[in-house]
Order: sequence, then C-alpha cells, then structure tokens
Amino acid sequence: MTMDNTPRIPDAIDAKRLASMRQVARMKELADRTGKMFIGGFTDDAGQMFIMTNIEDPITRVRPTDEQLLHFLQGFQDGMNNLGGAR
Repeated sequence: MTMDNTPRIPDAIDAKRLASMRQVARMKELADRTGKMFIGGFTDDAGQMFIMTNIEDPITRVRPTDEQLLHFLQGFQDGMNNLGGAR
C-alpha cells in the first residue's frame, strides 16, 4: 500500500473575498477599456482592505501609495455615512 505524498495546501483566500476581488478587477478593466479613472475596493469581514486603481499622478506619473488610497477611501466612506445621516 502506498501513501499519497502530495502536500495538502489549504486555500489561502476564502471564496467570498476572492469573488469580491474579481468583481473589483472587472470594474477596473471596464474603466481601463473606456478610458475612465477608477478607484475601487472593499473591506472584508476581518477588516482587511483590498484596493485597485488606474489613477496616476499626471505630473510624476506615479501610482498613489496605499496610504493615499486608504485616506481617500476613508474620506469617501465618511462622506457617504454623512449623507445617510442627513436624510
């Protein structure tokens, strides 16, 4: 009798997070095809943030840092929360 020596590697990313990442990637691809600027992402149940963008600084042509993107998204989320409370 021989034993299976194939290593068992668990899925590193849960299916829900992976599906969300795919959705953000599809939205970015659509923005790329249509020549639109895009910044998108999500925060999962564990509080981990995933961000994708095609925005570059027009002068330096440098991609925004993760810290800049996080600051932008937090400000956007705060603004959306304020809109919800103003009704």
